[in-house]
Amino acid sequence: MISTGSLSLLERGDNKSIDITRHSDFTMFACMNPATDVGYWVIRGTLEPNTPDNYVLTSSVCRNLKDLVRIVSIRKMPVLLQGDTSVGKTSLITYIAKASGHICLRINNHEHTDLQEYVGNYVADESGKLIFKEGVSVEAMRKGHWIILDELNLAPSDVLETLNRVLDDNRELFKPETQQTIKAHNNFMLFATQNPPGLFGGRKVLSRAFRNRFVELHFDEIPSKELTTILHERCKLSKRDAEKIVNVMGELTRRRKSTSTFAGKQGFMTLRDLFRWGERYRLAKDDGKLYDWNQHLADKGYLVLSAKVRKPEERQEIRQVIEKYFKCVDLSRLFTLNENTSPITRPILEALLNNNNDNNYVDKFKHVVWTYHMRKMAVLVTKSYKRNFYSVNCHMHTESSDFLADDIVLEKTNHSINSNDIDNKITFIIKSHHNFCLIDIMNPGGDYGKKKLSPALRNCFTEIQSFEGGQGEQFAWKDGPFLRALRAGDWILLDELNLVSQSVKVLMYVVK
Repeated sequence: MISTGSLSLLERGDNKSIDITRHSDFTMFACMNPATDVGYWVIRGTLEPNTPDNYVLTSSVCRNLKDLVRIVSIRKMPVLLQGDTSVGKTSLITYIAKASGHICLRINNHEHTDLQEYVGNYVADESGKLIFKEGVSVEAMRKGHWIILDELNLAPSDVLETLNRVLDDNRELFKPETQQTIKAHNNFMLFATQNPPGLFGGRKVLSRAFRNRFVELHFDEIPSKELTTILHERCKLSKRDAEKIVNVMGELTRRRKSTSTFAGKQGFMTLRDLFRWGERYRLAKDDGKLYDWNQHLADKGYLVLSAKVRKPEERQEIRQVIEKYFKCVDLSRLFTLNENTSPITRPILEALLNNNNDNNYVDKFKHVVWTYHMRKMAVLVTKSYKRNFYSVNCHMHTESSDFLADDIVLEKTNHSINSNDIDNKITFIIKSHHNFCLIDIMNPGGDYGKKKLSPALRNCFTEIQSFEGGQGEQFAWKDGPFLRALRAGDWILLDELNLVSQSVKVLMYVVK
């Protein structure tokens, strides 16, 4: 019982209460977490917190989110996230970073990752002198940013050895070039992600001593019910249609064949294929007229899934599964111009085959005989029309500078170069133009000495199989064809991609 200025205690068995007088300095505070809070505090970063609206929080994602936030709240523990491709390892880290206002940097590791990418290297300033430019990890440690080391088990051993000191309790990094020791900012966090070794090509088994420096989290594959929810909320599909698409994936997973398309969860029918399928529905224009959206989904699904296989029987297998859950897929409606041609492909075929077209589209391709396979390829790559196009011929000695940029000598220049401008061009992140598209071509892995690309890399692409029959002066930064296309939103063709080194392939992970 509480009375004014005192607290009366009356226990069972007592005949009278015991009065406790309140001290004049007594103050009572109460605090609580919001009802929807998971119970852990994350320190705010330098940016304004911004929770992404397009991130779908399912039950398994919420469990992973709670586990990761619990570790992040400690602030000094490095985290290793392991799981199959497309299960949301990197996206979950970036979600927490945006929601808490932290700058999140990222390094994509590969078997030829250089220590300079972490620590830094010497570059030329505006006067031509060499200065030391710090790497991404040093910048993150100094400024308290978060950093993600993607594909950690692809990194070479010398890079992993450098990380040992960062992962210790003292959280330091030694720069041998300048003989400096960098201590990490209190807000610095290190995350690492990797695919399981053995299931994905080139992934090493990390030593137990090295892994013990991390707090490990394993991400399981997303349940089917949650995939349905994600497709429904992210791609604006009805729950029924989203469930059908998930069922198609499940059916193709169960039909294990010799081809990698049907290799179960390690095959190429991954979550990215589902989202490509769903995104094509979301981006479709609705003019408000009567339209068969069920047939639209069936045709789009066939175009996404069948274009990546080579054998006719495999395409027939995909067609049967789609027809089991959607409507019939008629190939003559997709790639042949007639009165029953699908609305999806009709505008493309009409532009190619009709001579009365207003533009000069047809005039440029009069030398082409539009066979069935040529029409099919045109339907799949037609968006490349009316865009600037760059072509890079890859070979076994192709370097990253051939794609990105390199230092060149400026001769007979009348203007001065601002060092800040150089820094911005060399070190910061370049975001792709919304019209930018990357096209790679190659012979099949194993043919004529070509290497096979890892499943994790191939899953970043929408695959299309082509069938038979058918000096003292000042320095400046010069963009390569890859950056020129990336800035302007043009298309770029990488010929013979599987001849290049791993350092070039890592660009594909960045673009995804």
